[in-house]
Amino acid sequence: MERFRAFFYRPWLKNIVPSLLKMEALAYDTMKLVLGILEDPGIATRNGFASALLATKNFQGATGNISFGGNRVAQKEAVILQVRDGEIVQVMGNRD
Repeated sequence: MERFRAFFYRPWLKNIVPSLLKMEALAYDTMKLVLGILEDPGIATRNGFASALLATKNFQGATGNISFGGNRVAQKEAVILQVRDGEIVQVMGNRD
């Protein structure tokens, strides 16, 4: 993940549409989470996969921590950005 973050937060990327980069980071997090579950030899069925996914708590991804609640919706910390002096700065949320 550190290699991904090092690439994802490069200064020259700030001119690229941020929402496109965010989608790439979310795709990275999704695949890392899914592959991590599938590597467990105890996961042999779709129900087993779904149970393992729903049991995910504080998965540390490139976009922040991810957990699942009983409603099958990923719970993520909100990140709030602000433009200050022409620069985008993070004012709230995970800054890892």
